[in-house]
Amino acid sequence: MASRSRRKKKKYLNQQAGRQQELRQPKAEEYRPAIEAVVRKELPQIVQSTSVQEQSLYIGPLPPADEARKYQELLPDFMDRTLALTEGLQKADIEITKRGQIFRAIHSTLAL
Repeated sequence: MASRSRRKKKKYLNQQAGRQQELRQPKAEEYRPAIEAVVRKELPQIVQSTSVQEQSLYIGPLPPADEARKYQELLPDFMDRTLALTEGLQKADIEITKRGQIFRAIHSTLAL
């Protein structure tokens, strides 16, 4: 029995030694080429760049006039289609509002 526990202990210690080798820190000699390159200034040039980003936001179905002109150049019927869409949405909103008012009137009448 003692030999079995010794073998397990030896196996465990070997596994631990293998893990320590995997986690080994690099030695100073391994850093030498990089350090020498820094000293000799052989590193690539650092490029500085600046970028500017512009964002615009509009709320509603119609874009601002300057953007509408750009869209109109790409799609000749853009404004006609956009106005038709806007009118359809407006009619739908009005219809929903009317139905809501009718429903509330019926509900309040039945609640009495």
